[in-house]
Amino acid sequence: MPTQPIRVYLDTADFAELTKDSGEPSAIKRQLLDLKDKGVAEYGYSYWHVMELIRDGPENARENRERRASVLNELCGNNCYPYPTDYVAGYRYPNKGYWMPRAVERVLTGRELLKLMREKIADERRLNRSTRRRLSKPANLKQFLSESGALSGGAEFWYEELPVAPDIIENRYIQRYLEGQITEHEMDAALQRWIRDPVYFFGLWYKFAGKKNHLEEMVEQPFIEFSHRLEIFFDLIEKRKRLLGMAKRAQREYARKYYRSDPRIRHTLPHPKSSGKEVKECKFKSVDFDEKFNGMNYLNCFLDTIFKRGASLEKSDFGDLMHFYHHNQVDLIRLDVRMARIFKGCPHIDTNKIVPRLRELVGRIETYRQ
Repeated sequence: MPTQPIRVYLDTADFAELTKDSGEPSAIKRQLLDLKDKGVAEYGYSYWHVMELIRDGPENARENRERRASVLNELCGNNCYPYPTDYVAGYRYPNKGYWMPRAVERVLTGRELLKLMREKIADERRLNRSTRRRLSKPANLKQFLSESGALSGGAEFWYEELPVAPDIIENRYIQRYLEGQITEHEMDAALQRWIRDPVYFFGLWYKFAGKKNHLEEMVEQPFIEFSHRLEIFFDLIEKRKRLLGMAKRAQREYARKYYRSDPRIRHTLPHPKSSGKEVKECKFKSVDFDEKFNGMNYLNCFLDTIFKRGASLEKSDFGDLMHFYHHNQVDLIRLDVRMARIFKGCPHIDTNKIVPRLRELVGRIETYRQ
């Protein structure tokens, strides 16, 4: 029997399902919380959970999505799986509640805010090169902002390119920081609070929905190229399917019109099936994904299976694949039935960890204890 809590990774859809107040989902949630309270199991979340729960969320879905965040917080607390680049850098679960990559800390700081303010004020007021150089020093910039009345236009102007909670604006953090009433450490902590608090983050997300978001661009940049290449790969599969279909139709037409029409010349013609042989023997070649991110060679199982089946890429596939990156950090991991089937027999992972249905999870936890 395990002496440490069984580490369980839930599917994003589970958090939505567990918001229900009655029926089987409600019973499962109570059981999961009971297992957590007894120290039998623990649950963590990742960047991918948060992004999937809030992305493309209209205002009328806000209450429902905030409930999902509340369930996530209730089950997981501050247990987080490190972002892939952080994991490679040596950070480990529970990661002190950081679901965002540590690189975000370098952006959400008082100093970075001052840098953005300097660039804005220089462009707005068309400051000369000498004044720009003088304002490169934080002390000079603070003095300039205080004396010039640059803050009188409203604090939101300065925060518009950073996800900052309304209470920071309402409580005049920026003015107090410039006046020395708040230390740099306190300003950084206020700006970065949402990094370790998903409920707080969900509240401010809707305020900034639709605005330019440098953080999301920075965070997801390492995976944008992969996502793009995945789409190209599936486009090639679709083209292969069409070419194979054309080849087969051409074979049938050739056999009907020529090969079978005159037995006297049949021996002089190539066999009908030979024309499609090259297409049929096309195979997927594995790639060493571990070279970039250790533990990602499971992607080969996904790509090979999809290639053989000629299936189409589903909208949720990329997110599911990113969730599965954490497979080597957990004891049990929830995947939907489709993904569970795709990874069945995959040599790069321990497939015994996969739980294809939420209703099976409690039983699997109990079985794991034995």
